[in-house]
Amino acid sequence: MEDNVSNNSTEERQIRDDVEWELEVADNVFGLSLENKDCEALEELTTALIKKPNSIFLRWKRAEYYFRLKEFIAAEQDCNHLISISNNSFTSLFAEIFALRAQCRIRYNYIEDAINDYTQAIDLESRPGEKTELYAERCQLLNFMGRYIDAQQGLDELTSSEDFVEWTIPLLFCQSTLYESEGLFYDALNVLDEIVDNLSDVQDGGWAPAKTNAFLSRARVKRKLGQYSSAELDIEFVEQSDAPKWWSAIELARISIQQRDFSSAWQHYFNADEAINNVHPGLRATFGQYYDPAYVHLLKAEIHERLGEYEEAIQAANEALEICPHLAEAHYRKVAAINMSYGPEEALAILSNRRFSFEIDQNYKFLQASLLQQVGDQARFASAIDEIIVKHPSSIHAAFFDIVRDASFHH
Repeated sequence: MEDNVSNNSTEERQIRDDVEWELEVADNVFGLSLENKDCEALEELTTALIKKPNSIFLRWKRAEYYFRLKEFIAAEQDCNHLISISNNSFTSLFAEIFALRAQCRIRYNYIEDAINDYTQAIDLESRPGEKTELYAERCQLLNFMGRYIDAQQGLDELTSSEDFVEWTIPLLFCQSTLYESEGLFYDALNVLDEIVDNLSDVQDGGWAPAKTNAFLSRARVKRKLGQYSSAELDIEFVEQSDAPKWWSAIELARISIQQRDFSSAWQHYFNADEAINNVHPGLRATFGQYYDPAYVHLLKAEIHERLGEYEEAIQAANEALEICPHLAEAHYRKVAAINMSYGPEEALAILSNRRFSFEIDQNYKFLQASLLQQVGDQARFASAIDEIIVKHPSSIHAAFFDIVRDASFHH
């Protein structure tokens, strides 16, 4: 009996000593961080982990420092180690671990894996505010992938749950993107106006990039509504901000395209090309801004397509996909150009055998329906339209195709 008591006392003392030692390491790391000595803090954590390799706290802190120092692969490896030693007995801390691993995976284009990590983080997170931010992060990735239905379902799930607190700025951005994807541009504009109003007093600091993004997004929606002068005023704000110069150049080029001023469109493209090459030589992707070079290639594809230069458009779309294989808009642009160059049969073949499956990407469904109509396959055309209407009942594009389908059969 006395031996058991002695053993228990020894174990408790060892646990207490371990905790005190970890706290001492944490204090040292925090002090180094205050002095902007992140590399030294990382070394301190690495040395401590040699002594105690399965310390969840120390390895988690090291993963954070790896991420801060842009060592994304090393940060992910630490997250993987933490997840592996947990034996699926996840505590609330693992919500942050899964979210950090998602951020690492985004940096090198493992988007589906990142979405899955955010889903795990959402399930583990118990704090309403943090859960809301995780939903917003996942929604942005789903929108990027063209998975608008999944994104909308996630928003509906959040806003109808007891964890929902309020519409945050990131959630409003997600909602505006979803409205825009449905062709509900006035609804999207109203949400973006709300974001701009909420951020009207922001001059600098953490919310300044969100304010710039709101003006850029609002310019894009105004362009789609044909409000070119108003869109250009929003772009002026973006140009005066710290935003990358190619952002405004790309949007100005797209205004010129819609106005069929291709000389100006090319000039804006060259401005974007020059600006981004100063940061991403050769228009290659780098960690942190992995998709920006892809959008410059995509702009070139759009100009070539509007000029009837379909081979060049296909090549530019392929260049965008080399950088960001998941970019739904680039797949859409490529297939549209193939349709114009080689015909709807070839485009349908590419569409059915594409490498990534965007089952619910509206643009693909609309393009598929259009191609089926061109080849005279009325039965599959009607089926495709029914699928669009079921999945996107509020879309003005779906309503248009519904009218077209009815007209085809009446004819």
